[in-house]
Amino acid sequence: GGERQMVLVARGLAQQSSLLVMDEPTASLDYSNQIKILKTIRTLSAQGYTILMTTHFPDHAFLACTVAALMRGGYVAACGRDQ
Repeated sequence: GGERQMVLVARGLAQQSSLLVMDEPTASLDYSNQIKILKTIRTLSAQGYTILMTTHFPDHAFLACTVAALMRGGYVAACGRDQ
């Protein structure tokens, strides 16, 4: 699972995309591979890539995101930046 996710990230990079859209990028991964994917997302963001990802786990947002939006009922209920 982790290798497949990394291949999908690599494919986006090979296409020279500056924006990566990821829907639950850590789904079905063990904890170790979740951390690898989240660290990779954070590194790519620091390198200037724009990453839009969804997650049901607030801890993942804390590990990987610089800006987070909380959705409720189809609307943005809150939004904030990494300090």
